[in-house]
Amino acid sequence: MEVFQRVLVKMVHTAVIEGKDPRREVKKYLAAYRAAPHKTTGKSPYKLMFSRKMMTKLPRVEIKPEQKLDEEVR
Repeated sequence: MEVFQRVLVKMVHTAVIEGKDPRREVKKYLAAYRAAPHKTTGKSPYKLMFSRKMMTKLPRVEIKPEQKLDEEVR
């Protein structure tokens, strides 16, 4: 936990030096952290808490393979 707190403190200091809003920068970082899958569990913290994927600003494309189209292409 101490490492995570150090990262947040450094982020706040950097935001202040750059003239940005520290609260907004921390919120953006936490949103990215919650949406990213954890390397141990393979699931994001948001998915573990709420049993669904977090909606982000990035477009999400789910590709479902179609058997006929796959055969035609091959």
